[in-house]
Amino acid sequence: MRRLMIDIETIDSAPKAAVIAIGACVFTADGVQTGDFSVVVNAELAKAYGTVGEQTMAWWATQDAGVRERMFSGLLSPYDAAKAFCNYVRESHVDEVWANSPTFDCVILRHLFAQLGMRAPWHFRDERCVRTVYAVGRELGVDFNAGYSEQGAHDAVVDARNQARAVGIILKAFADFEEKAWMYEGLES
Repeated sequence: MRRLMIDIETIDSAPKAAVIAIGACVFTADGVQTGDFSVVVNAELAKAYGTVGEQTMAWWATQDAGVRERMFSGLLSPYDAAKAFCNYVRESHVDEVWANSPTFDCVILRHLFAQLGMRAPWHFRDERCVRTVYAVGRELGVDFNAGYSEQGAHDAVVDARNQARAVGIILKAFADFEEKAWMYEGLES
């Protein structure tokens, strides 16, 4: 199964936030990545297609200067960035679309696509939630911190790759639990 991990950077936290960066990678159940995608949008042009939040802008001012500079250095128009991303998703032939969480990344991207007269390049039923998998992983005692091996938090593509590795660690642990479950069948009596 081919999975797509998406991460976006925005200048608001509302469902209609302006998107300034899109990062993604295709990954398998073990977290192995087969390709990634990264675009940084011209922040001034992005404002025409989404909202800007004072709190989010203040938050950006406190982030790593190098990452902040990269995320605000985009030259692409929102249309060109969204079109390139849609092409990447379609060419990747993914079965699932993952985000942390879909109620943020996917909702905001759908708003951007609608503003640009585009359709999302995936079906809403294919969306999966990183936060839910993390929560279940924690409940089962799975340590997935090793997935966050790449530095550069809040760089969209770095976050996508880190999340894909972490989800891969958890999915592998789920498979190991399932494989061992037969040993415990019938022991509850």
